[in-house]
Parts: sequence; C-alpha cells; structure tokens
Amino acid sequence: MNLPFGSSGSYDDSGSRMRLIAVVAGVLLVAVLGYLLLSGGLFGVGGSQPTRQKIVVANQDIPAYTAITSGMVSVIEVDANTYFAGAAPSVEGVEGSMAQAPIATGQVVYTNQISRIDLGAGGNPLFMTLTNGQRAMSMSVDKITGISNLLKVGNRVDIIATYDSDAGAAVTTVMQNVTILALNQRLTNATAAPPPSSDSDKSSSQSSSSSSAESDSAYDTITFLLPSLEEGERLASAMHLKGVTLSLALRSQTDNEIVQIQTINATEVIR
Repeated sequence: MNLPFGSSGSYDDSGSRMRLIAVVAGVLLVAVLGYLLLSGGLFGVGGSQPTRQKIVVANQDIPAYTAITSGMVSVIEVDANTYFAGAAPSVEGVEGSMAQAPIATGQVVYTNQISRIDLGAGGNPLFMTLTNGQRAMSMSVDKITGISNLLKVGNRVDIIATYDSDAGAAVTTVMQNVTILALNQRLTNATAAPPPSSDSDKSSSQSSSSSSAESDSAYDTITFLLPSLEEGERLASAMHLKGVTLSLALRSQTDNEIVQIQTINATEVIR
C-alpha cells in the first residue's frame, strides 16, 4: 500500500500545491479573458469610445467688436478635453454675438470671448464694448479731418487740434492712440461683396459696386473708446473751443507708443 509519506515518514504535499496553483491561474486567466471580451480589447473592436464634443471655430479672422455671422464660423467634432471647456457648441449660439477680442482663423470660439446683443430687451451693443471706467464719445468729421472715409472700426488714431493763438496758428495733440468704436452708427466693419460669378457680371456690377462701397464706408461722425471720464472731458473741451479744428492721424495697429510732444507754432513749421 502506497502512502503519501516519504521514506522519512513526512507528508509529501507538493502535488497538491501544484494543483492549487493551476486552479488559481486558470481562474485568473478566465477573468482576464472575460474582461477583454467585454471591453473589446481582445479583438480591437467594440468597447467604450472616447467622448466626442462639438466646438465652434473661426473660418476667418474676426476683428474685435465685429458682429459674428454664420459664415464666419463652423462646427467641428473633437475628443472631449478640458482644454475645450467653455467652447461654444453651435453656430446658432454665436451668430449675432459680438467678438470682444480678435479671433484668428481656426481658433476655437469660447463663450467668454463673445457678448450677446439683445436689442429686444432694450440692450445697446455699444455699452457692451465698454469696461468699468471707460467712456465712449463721438465727434464730427469731414473727408479731410476723417481721413477720406478710409477709417475702419478698431483702427487707432491720434487727435490733433489746430487753432489760432497770440503767436499765430498753432498745432497740438489732444489725445493719442484712441480706438475707434463706431463710424456713424456702424459698430462693425462692412463685409466685402462676393466677386461676380462671370465676366458679364463684372461690367454690370462695377459702377454699382463702387458707388455702394463708397456709401457703405462713408461717415461723418466717429465714436471713440476713451480710457476715463477725464479723457472724455479733455476731448469735449477741445471740440467746443471756438476756432479749434480737430483732425485725425491714423496709427499702425501695432504702434502703441505715447509720444512726448510740445505745441507747435505754424510759423515754426513753414520757416
């Protein structure tokens, strides 16, 4: 009779341990295979997919203070990411809004970059462009003082005064680096008309398009963004002084320098 003892009389359990290890390994293997089958990881199909998110991106450069139209933006679908938190999810949600800062082509449009214009509730888009402390003020111009109707909303200008003094005609700069908020009652820049579809359309549209473009860009009042009430008082004083003519000097969009200058007497200029 064979007994499970060695020659020394001790119990030999190595076979039992091996069977136990095999059973445990089998259970673990079945569990792993079951998980892979359920998750789709075994054959690379099925399983959970990354969450997708719709976001609005700009189709073109959108300057600050421009009303956004449906053609300026489109919707794309991306993997959800915290980077896109706050992104506008639909064209309808941004159409008719005003860009509060420049938005570049391809850039994601975030809800904190735009402001809704709600005229039905008595809102005024102009006030939405102002932050605390800022003021908006208008002045009259003609083709000469207003740079030949070539200014655009968002341009920055210097305001120069000419007047008669005891020493003769004098010139001084009233304000520098002032942003244009509106031309007449236009808070946005007119968009270019689409090109003619054929050569025959070109000749028929040339005269009408030129006159239309001129009328669309014409203005006789300009509204400025002023940094403070004090600057508003300064501009108001210059506008209402008898014998003072205010002219505008257009700046480069990248020029923010405030120049230290003195009043110039006209006799010094022509000497």
